[in-house]
Amino acid sequence: MYYQLVGAMPLLGDGPCFATPVFRRPDSNSLWIQDTDRFDRVIRFLKISEEYDAEVQCSEKNVKLTAGDHACTSFWDGAELIIAQTRDEAVGRLKNIRHQISSRKYLAEAIDEFIAAPRSSELDEQFKGLHPTALYEWMIKSKQRWADIIAPLDADDERRFSSGYWCVGFQISPFEVSSLRELARVMERETPKHSGWPPFTYLHNERAPQPRGETIEAWLGKGTEATHADFWRVSKSGFAYLLRPMQEDRPDYRYSKGTSFDWVLPIWRTSEILIYLASLASHFSDESAKFSYSITYEGVEGRFLNSHTPAKYFLDQYGPATTDTLSSYISRPVKHISDDLHGLLIQLLSPIYEQFAFAELPLELVRNVVDEVLENKLR
Repeated sequence: MYYQLVGAMPLLGDGPCFATPVFRRPDSNSLWIQDTDRFDRVIRFLKISEEYDAEVQCSEKNVKLTAGDHACTSFWDGAELIIAQTRDEAVGRLKNIRHQISSRKYLAEAIDEFIAAPRSSELDEQFKGLHPTALYEWMIKSKQRWADIIAPLDADDERRFSSGYWCVGFQISPFEVSSLRELARVMERETPKHSGWPPFTYLHNERAPQPRGETIEAWLGKGTEATHADFWRVSKSGFAYLLRPMQEDRPDYRYSKGTSFDWVLPIWRTSEILIYLASLASHFSDESAKFSYSITYEGVEGRFLNSHTPAKYFLDQYGPATTDTLSSYISRPVKHISDDLHGLLIQLLSPIYEQFAFAELPLELVRNVVDEVLENKLR
């Protein structure tokens, strides 16, 4: 569950007027602010506001909270929307925009206060939502590793995926592997392939995977175009991460770059990854194996749900999406992948598809695509 920074709100206490960043969950009007003693009285007011019949009005420009004779309005113009799942991620993103708003006194001071304040375990737990801590932290570190790799690229380099990308993180437990060498061997030679560019593509040139501490990682963007500039990591402890550009943004796609979200691609790619996950578990886990799986799409706002091959499935167009980031998560026994792959895909992807004007993911479509994936076994 993501939290969105929606403003910097003045907090009127017994002393001077201060400001602090205000966060809310996109699926509710619950507000959360920095948990420090300095703002203790007002924090309690915000956290229990709904019990006091407080009215929360959220718009693109500000948030207004009214309860009895008390009212607070945030200072925000919608220009620097920040989303985060942990306080650390929020701090990192706030640091990135801090120089852009130095002339806006309340907001600048609020950001400085938030960054400097001590950690709040309670706020951290609220940010994490449904994501298991270990998997989420792995995904944050993996995304930061990718950000470090692409940092030297020019600002307009397409390998930055500025128009959109998707990423997946999963964990298999238990997971026991004797060495990185053994893990690399299985990934290279014994994992299934159901497309020409499978998940965790293993190349043998300057883009070959490399050992890095307790992980194997690969950035496939060296000396190539953006369409194949994947980044992936797999660890000895059973965590994996894959980040890819939106295939819908390729020049040969039916619709213009940044306008489409394909009906079929998420089903195909997620099927491939789940099958890949089950293969890793068969090598390095046991019959009790469980997995956690999180998927996120970035750069989705304004895209329409449609199809590169509309005549094949006769699918309608839905949308546009009004949220830029879409995420979903499941946790199940690994054996469910072979027993009920269709059901897993429906549970995982339906929350993504419904963000396009309440589109429903048809079970029949899932069955057809999965059948194609399984028939297209290349290894």
